[in-house]
Amino acid sequence: MKTGTFRLTLMVAILAVALLMPTTALAKSFFIERGLIGLSLGPSDDCGTPDLSGNNIVYVQRSSVAGSKWYVRRFNLATAAKSVVAADAAYDLSSPAIDGDWVAWVRNTDIRAKNIRTGTVKNVTNDGATTFEAGPMVSGNYVVWWTGTAKVMAKNLSNSNAPFQVGAGTGGQYNPSIFGKRVAYLDSSNGHWNVYVKTIGSSAAPKRITDNAVTQADPSIGSHLVAWRVGNASGHWMIRYFDYNTGETYDGPTSTTHDMLNPQVSGDRILYDVSNGTSQDLIAWDTRVAKTAGVFSLFSLADTTQDDHWGKISGNEVVFMTGVTPYWGRLATPGISLNSTPKRIAHGARLRLAGSISDQGHRVGFTKLGVERYVSGKWARIKTITASSAGAFSTTTPKNYVKRQYRVVYDGTTSLFDANAIKHLSTTSKAKTAWPR
Repeated sequence: MKTGTFRLTLMVAILAVALLMPTTALAKSFFIERGLIGLSLGPSDDCGTPDLSGNNIVYVQRSSVAGSKWYVRRFNLATAAKSVVAADAAYDLSSPAIDGDWVAWVRNTDIRAKNIRTGTVKNVTNDGATTFEAGPMVSGNYVVWWTGTAKVMAKNLSNSNAPFQVGAGTGGQYNPSIFGKRVAYLDSSNGHWNVYVKTIGSSAAPKRITDNAVTQADPSIGSHLVAWRVGNASGHWMIRYFDYNTGETYDGPTSTTHDMLNPQVSGDRILYDVSNGTSQDLIAWDTRVAKTAGVFSLFSLADTTQDDHWGKISGNEVVFMTGVTPYWGRLATPGISLNSTPKRIAHGARLRLAGSISDQGHRVGFTKLGVERYVSGKWARIKTITASSAGAFSTTTPKNYVKRQYRVVYDGTTSLFDANAIKHLSTTSKAKTAWPR
């Protein structure tokens, strides 16, 4: 692990204190929230299990008509319009998941999917209660799920091909999460649930992320991080994560008195629940900030009198449940703007990266920024630069003889006792391409 024994002990002690403090002390200013559907009027208006992608949020709602079933609704952040994605007079619908135009859900232990742009509905599986199927997750045109026979399955929604199994082993597979074509899941081949990742379409064997005689749980995968739960020395659930960019596994949030639940990954951040046995709250962990600030990289999202749970994160936006009401929020993240670059450059030329960094409309001066290059599926830092007092910067890449991508990154800065105005989450710029002739 990257986290040493002394630092881990310190993090545990500080986190135990931080979790007892008011949520406003945990950098609440990093987050802006609002309800999606207003205050619930009672059990007949119950909602649950929201997910989001782009402008769209999907969730289940129980009709106010007595005896009616749970159905899938959609809320559009751009228009504030609500619409029904799917409803069924005979069965409750559950577990909606969305990415892009595709929404998937469970009906009578079968998986259904709908393209909200075209209206196309697909019976991903259609055997009724013959085979138990649950937990759909969507990325692009792919939907994945797990079965009662402990298999992880997938289907390409853009064609009519049959579903196929993801990964295989002497044990069972369970609880998939997908990003692009990478699927993270649990495998029990060594007698304990461990985390594996299989790339759809690749002939390579699944990548074994963990391999130990303890149980892992709830894997979540993003662009380069895989996070999961595992027990700590105090008998409580903690979070660990693997970074494809570094090839290393890191200790994340942990506590001697609290459980960390339901990790959800997006970019460099991990959203999770904290349960102290009487209430639940949502916390985010910024893995870039954690490289230098450790436990100070966590901050509370919601500040309500009810349990806050079932959080999902996509980019800089989150949805979660507060009681029976879905809430939407946006992380107050900095932004790095890059000036335009030429489409082609001379063979062996350097690409100039110039721009500025700001946070909530204000320039952030004297910040340390990293320049990263993308090679063999990984982003790696090649230099560190310092922005001017006005947040501006200009630098050049190494000479380019093949097509390369570059970006500028900020690892953020925060601590528990600093003024909120000088705390910042991490951020990355859009990639720029050096394309030599």
